[in-house]
Amino acid sequence: MLYVFVEGHYDESFFSKVFFGNNTLFVQYAQMKEEKVNSYIKSVKRTPGYDYLFFGDEDGKTIQTAADDLLKKYSELEQSKLFIVQYEIESWYYAGVSENDCIKLKIKNYQYCTDSITKEKLIEKLTKPEDRQYVLARMLDCFSVSLAEDRNSSFKFFSKTRKEPAVAV
Repeated sequence: MLYVFVEGHYDESFFSKVFFGNNTLFVQYAQMKEEKVNSYIKSVKRTPGYDYLFFGDEDGKTIQTAADDLLKKYSELEQSKLFIVQYEIESWYYAGVSENDCIKLKIKNYQYCTDSITKEKLIEKLTKPEDRQYVLARMLDCFSVSLAEDRNSSFKFFSKTRKEPAVAV
């Protein structure tokens, strides 16, 4: 059983559609107390046949600083299980969508490199910002892993790691 720790709903939607199948349980940790997250991780680590991955956003820091902050905050978290999304999960959504699909989805000002895309920058690209939830769902319908690997460096790192296990961060 694989547990995937994600910040919130949009992260869970992304990972469940793009990377993980039915044998995955998601834990949305952003609103949980540190002690509860640590307890959860500790429990998973102690259970035979269980494993976990943990995702956090870069949020304008360096990837290493974001990782260090999470490792300090969650004492049970192992560095090899931690992956940092550059910049925020919206950058990974956007990375896998072609320029033609962006036109169909009415996403303005196509930008090839998505490493610096934030939630706010993506919302600015929407013709109707109130359609954010709908657009994110449609992005997953036309998502290309290979395109996302070209457009976002942290996505590429995680995607390649999923194919060929390596040490994270």
